Amino acid sequence: MKNATYFGIISTLLILLFSLPTYGADDYLIMTEELPPFNFQESGVNQGFALETFVAVMNNAGFTTSREDVQFYPWVRAYKYVQEKPGTILFSMARTAEREDKFKWVGPVAKLVIGVFGRKEITIESASDINQYTIGTVQDGAPEQLLLKAGVSIKNMERLSHPTPNIKKLSSGRIDLFAFNIPTTKYLFKKLNIDANRFDTVYVLKEAELYIAFHKSTDDKIIKKLQEELDKFKASGDYDQLVSKYM
Repeated sequence: MKNATYFGIISTLLILLFSLPTYGADDYLIMTEELPPFNFQESGVNQGFALETFVAVMNNAGFTTSREDVQFYPWVRAYKYVQEKPGTILFSMARTAEREDKFKWVGPVAKLVIGVFGRKEITIESASDINQYTIGTVQDGAPEQLLLKAGVSIKNMERLSHPTPNIKKLSSGRIDLFAFNIPTTKYLFKKLNIDANRFDTVYVLKEAELYIAFHKSTDDKIIKKLQEELDKFKASGDYDQLVSKYM
């Protein structure tokens, strides 16, 4: 009788074990954008310290994920999808007051300064001064939202879906200013062989933190688990090694 009870318990446990749901990247649409050195593609390989951090944290939380599972999208489309489609994830996103209630958040995965770049002879004392110039932005990006909140007219903006064309326009003098995060802008100056010494950060909009944004329907237990794993990863020293690798 005892043996029968024992085997009954074991059988029940095995049934429960193998009936537990397993999760992988196929359960989600994982999106990012070209935002070096945080997330980018080079020679067909998905790279960046935020991207590698994301993959490590997902795997540590039990979600089978590889770099190849991360799909690169134009920012405007990805930003729209993660608001409208359950099962979507987007990183790296600046967490701002305007976005706070639109998503669920895990992070921060990085910190940065969002600024306005311009020729060295341009002086910006306040956000209202920007209205004297044409400024390049990424449509629906955090810098653009900060500019609008500060009272900069959308009529003065050259709104594009990717930063590179506006950096080229800044270099050629077709726009006066460009608003974006400082690390990525400097990275792109170098990649495009543009002399960064011609420009200064003429105005600082915000010191920001980058997060992983999830559709609002995402289970709170998943968000909690991923946040715990991110905190562990950052405390382990592995995160600092990734930052040193890319910065």
